Amino acid sequence: MTLRYRLGVDAAPVHEAVAGVPRPPSPDDVRTLADEVLSGVYAGDLAVALERAASFCRILATGAAFDADAREVADPHGADRMTRGAADLERTAEEMEHAAASWRAGVLD
Repeated sequence: MTLRYRLGVDAAPVHEAVAGVPRPPSPDDVRTLADEVLSGVYAGDLAVALERAASFCRILATGAAFDADAREVADPHGADRMTRGAADLERTAEEMEHAAASWRAGVLD
């Protein structure tokens, strides 16, 4: 996960600021953020937590896409799985952002 975060963070600097991981991130930094935000330990505003998690997912998706490109020749099936995983993370980020907007509008179920 840390490698994909590092690969994605340079292409998504705005998301890095929202995600809240120090630069350069260590494996422990990424793990701590994942534990706090993605597991629900974050105790602040729910919309902010959702947006932070979405940014984290977008960074990982970008890193996975770069990783997939690098592996394409050596492992086309693995690269295809990574590309699909990146697309899934991107959809998850979109859903989290939609949920954050719904929470702010008072219509999140």
